[in-house]
Amino acid sequence: VRGQVDGRAGGTRLDFDINSSRQPHLYALPYPNLNLAGVSGLEVDVYVPAGAGDKTSVSMAMDNGTRHRSPWKPLSPGWNSLKFKLDGSWLPLDASESVKRLELAISSHDPGLKSFAVFRTLRASW
Repeated sequence: VRGQVDGRAGGTRLDFDINSSRQPHLYALPYPNLNLAGVSGLEVDVYVPAGAGDKTSVSMAMDNGTRHRSPWKPLSPGWNSLKFKLDGSWLPLDASESVKRLELAISSHDPGLKSFAVFRTLRASW
């Protein structure tokens, strides 16, 4: 998305229809594999409009040969700053040393929801 989204610089827009895809997602296949050893968490900013806020949640998944998914984080309308801790609670610590796939997925309890989300500024925290 170019320009501004609700007063902030744009990002990657994901249009979705929960009726046709229950967990639409964005993903990256890093090469070489990501080594996140020593990283305490990954943070991302996510925007959802008023019609999708309070109906959607986001989860992160990582794959090192086995897929691991974080707990779902509920979204509110507008910008949300989410932190996914890499403390071994959902992703085994040794799995963070060779990440082949990194994914952000959206889910909703409303099966007819059609909307969009904007993802921006994926960053590591130490």
